[in-house]
Amino acid sequence: MTVAPTAATVSPWTTTTATVTVKNRGKAPVIVRRVVVHAGSLRRPLLAPRTSFAVKGQRRRRTLRLHGKLQVEHFGLVAVARAPAPPRWVWTGADRIATVLVLRRGEQRSWRARFRARYEAGPRLTAEVDVVAAGSRAVPLFALASAPRRVDHSAKRRNQPVRRGPRWVTAEEVFLTYRRSATPAKAALVNKIGRVTVPRQLPLPIYANATLASALARSRPVTLRAVAPLKVRRVKPVDIGRARAVCKVPTGSYTRALKAGRRLLHDARRGRTCLVDARGRKTVVAGNALALADALNDGTTAEVTLFAFNRHRDPGGHVRYFARRGFKARTVGPHKGMVYSGKVRLTGAALPRFLRLLQRRGLALRGDLGPAAPIGRRRRR
Repeated sequence: MTVAPTAATVSPWTTTTATVTVKNRGKAPVIVRRVVVHAGSLRRPLLAPRTSFAVKGQRRRRTLRLHGKLQVEHFGLVAVARAPAPPRWVWTGADRIATVLVLRRGEQRSWRARFRARYEAGPRLTAEVDVVAAGSRAVPLFALASAPRRVDHSAKRRNQPVRRGPRWVTAEEVFLTYRRSATPAKAALVNKIGRVTVPRQLPLPIYANATLASALARSRPVTLRAVAPLKVRRVKPVDIGRARAVCKVPTGSYTRALKAGRRLLHDARRGRTCLVDARGRKTVVAGNALALADALNDGTTAEVTLFAFNRHRDPGGHVRYFARRGFKARTVGPHKGMVYSGKVRLTGAALPRFLRLLQRRGLALRGDLGPAAPIGRRRRR
């Protein structure tokens, strides 16, 4: 087995892609039990895909059978002031079956993760992969025996009389059969159930190979570890320590507006953002503008929503105000219900000026790209 994470020298605060590739160079197939990729001192892993999924099923000698029902919430004639709950899958059986990712001899699998290249992401990427030998007595291997069978109940449900009260009804059923085999199935994922694509219907991927969940839990995996260098360029002359001292914000989130040449630090306690230029001069605005700065680092422009779902075309004259000052501001609508939205587009170099003008209008961002909220008030969600 080989594990190969890829990395390079990147610019700070830009969106970067990290790739890890796992290849089976041995003669026997293996089960990929865990994949984790860490970057520098970041607390959360960049990549942690689930390579096995345990559901209820039934074991009969040399076969494993899975039976799932897709249920949807039906309100009937009762008026309910909420949207229906998300569809759910209910699996039946007395045994726990784990569908697993199996790599045959010479096969490889790659995963990608996009992340913000902060200084803490360097100086290296670390990938860890746990693998288990497939097909042994301790961990038996089962391969998908035939194409999955799907039963659609949507037409039947439409013909049934409508009952009162919210209830769960079955929209479709899925039947899968796995058989004991020393050779794993070729396809990693079950892509289709009948004519319906699985990823659109199922809340979790179903792999074409399976084993007993208890056997997989008792197995002793072999951990493979690989390291790749990740260098994040340093931007001078103002570093994060000096910017924190100038703003008097010792902790909290921060970023850098590359095209505007500013450090942005979010003061969560005071509910404001501090901008520091190359000379160490600071500007304080209300709200949290870090998300807008990150969006401008990723592209040449970014669009901010000033207001949304308003019955007036330009409440407060915000669109006209920014348009007169050289910004690309516009009113969008009318939408359904005769409501309007206000948008303004800006470049990275115009970020400090835009934030100052936004504060003059009594508005502030709350950690996203809008809608902007009045200063001193919490935006309704």
